Amino acid sequence: MLSEFIRKFAKDERGAALIEYTILLSLITAMLVIFVVIVSDWMSDEWSDLNSGLEDCSANPNAGNSNASDNAAENAACNSAANNSN
Repeated sequence: MLSEFIRKFAKDERGAALIEYTILLSLITAMLVIFVVIVSDWMSDEWSDLNSGLEDCSANPNAGNSNASDNAAENAACNSAANNSN
């Protein structure tokens, strides 16, 4: 009796497609979650960099007007921020 049940259960394929689609859906969902986490971390870093650059410009409003070569990156960031705000 038990061996007959096991034999029938092994041959029954009615739920196989559902299980396959469930596994496929879970893999796609996991990949989307990983993608969103990676992109959100990157986006957060970009916004933080932009915010700190704008804070530096607002703390020193004349930074974009300086011609000193040692502040070239700061001048470029402040000039860019000023041009984007107009």
